[in-house]
Amino acid sequence: MAPTPHKTSAAFAVIAGLFSIMSATSVNGATWAESFEGRFARNYFVEPQEMNGGWSNLRINPAAGYSGSAGEVNIVKTPARIGNGAMKCERTQQGRRMEFELVNRDENDSPRVNQQCWAAVSILVPAASVTHSGMVIQWHGGFPGKAQGQEYAQGPEACLRLDNGQFTFHTNFKESKQTAPGSRVAKLVEKAQPGQWYDFVFHHYFSLNDDGLTEIWVQGRKLYSQKGCNAFYYRSKFAFKFGSYGSGTGGTILFDEAKVMTGAGSYEQVSPGGAKPLPLPVPATIPAFAQPNQPGATAPASQK
Repeated sequence: MAPTPHKTSAAFAVIAGLFSIMSATSVNGATWAESFEGRFARNYFVEPQEMNGGWSNLRINPAAGYSGSAGEVNIVKTPARIGNGAMKCERTQQGRRMEFELVNRDENDSPRVNQQCWAAVSILVPAASVTHSGMVIQWHGGFPGKAQGQEYAQGPEACLRLDNGQFTFHTNFKESKQTAPGSRVAKLVEKAQPGQWYDFVFHHYFSLNDDGLTEIWVQGRKLYSQKGCNAFYYRSKFAFKFGSYGSGTGGTILFDEAKVMTGAGSYEQVSPGGAKPLPLPVPATIPAFAQPNQPGATAPASQK
């Protein structure tokens, strides 16, 4: 991405800081980011789905967001993880899906098999939505075409679920047509605190081989690391989406500081405020922020 010129107006500098969307393509990959400062930075897809019908990709109006019978996706000023805005995603109990697609699988340098991928999203669960049930983040490679025969997709390659306040991470994979599909589940947060921002940072190397890697940090602490196959043999590139998806209880989830980097990257390059991961060992409980809305600020848990 080209550096910002030294000579620029104050207004331009403010706008550049507020609308932080990047899709800078290079030999190392690309970067996508949204901090939801006042409006969406560009047109995105949302995917609403009703209980009695299918879903469709609809374009968000950058100024107004999206609202329909299945739910809504728009920007609110508060509460925000950092800055002056966050995305609110509401899924009604009648609707099964209300997702925001930060990266489309068909974009240049979208997350791919045999490539490094870093991603981060901050999530807040309002008190009224602690009974939410469904996915809130997913990497999805789409459905196999006719060339793959009658085999159907086994769900997303990876997803984060929020069920009754518990955050769990799920991986799905299938090495070849001959091998059986596999899956893994890891509990990351036993009980999320309502109104608390949780910073999630993900590092993936999607692969059909033993060199596949998934690492996850929550509140700056590394809570999960898994090697091995973590992709489907009939897929090669993925969309990165977040919101609320499930046939169970709906609710309202807030998201902020979303970022994806492919081809290269590091924890600091995607984490809120560029914070570094905490070096302390994994505690019994996830630490809370020292103060809300402070970039990258986490309070080390007392050692018991």
